Amino acid sequence: MIKFLLVILLSAFGAALGFSKELDVLASARHAHNIDFKGIPQTVYAVKDRILNFKVQKSSSALVLAFAGSCEVTSLKIKYQGDGLPHVKSSDHEQSRKGDDSFFRVGLLLAGKAPIMPFFRPAWIKLLEHVLVAPTNAMVYLWPEAKHQRGEMWASPHSSAISNIAMDPALTDHKDAWKVREHTFKEKKMAVGMWLMADGDDTRSEFTGQVSQLSLSTLGECTIKPNKAEGT
Repeated sequence: MIKFLLVILLSAFGAALGFSKELDVLASARHAHNIDFKGIPQTVYAVKDRILNFKVQKSSSALVLAFAGSCEVTSLKIKYQGDGLPHVKSSDHEQSRKGDDSFFRVGLLLAGKAPIMPFFRPAWIKLLEHVLVAPTNAMVYLWPEAKHQRGEMWASPHSSAISNIAMDPALTDHKDAWKVREHTFKEKKMAVGMWLMADGDDTRSEFTGQVSQLSLSTLGECTIKPNKAEGT
């Protein structure tokens, strides 16, 4: 009992001092909720041997993971590979409605006062309201593959509440095709969930990819809320 209490006290003390913890996102990928958009074909996602596989065929959909509470995120790391990219011509094209497609993007749903929504809001917004433990009013996307230069930020063409960041250059292991990218935020982000997305509907693109590592560095513990439909 004394040892157990000591572990709890040390954990709380470490969180108070800002000690960093790592969240292995893919270990809880089975708890993701599917988000689809009316009239648009869905991207196919599948997790096998703790690797997230996706197939884009002029499609768009997302996976949402809800946190068990608000998490203070300081950085993100991703390891990935793929075959093909969206037909995005330039950074200007990328930040337009016609070019807003990504090989893969990781969104942090930021904690904030819930915006006023109409009664007849889309089904995917209702799903977010249901699965998130706290409201969100903004999102920041991290792009491992982008036409923008590393560290550049640009606004979403669809919503002023969404911003985008091009991640740091890939560190490629030349023994295989996997790439690693990381991003450290200048200021910590208080997040209530994650939005994972690969899409090619705007540019009529087709490609495939895999993510073998996706991790967050957080101040204090951060866990994924179980998806009861998938079991625990």
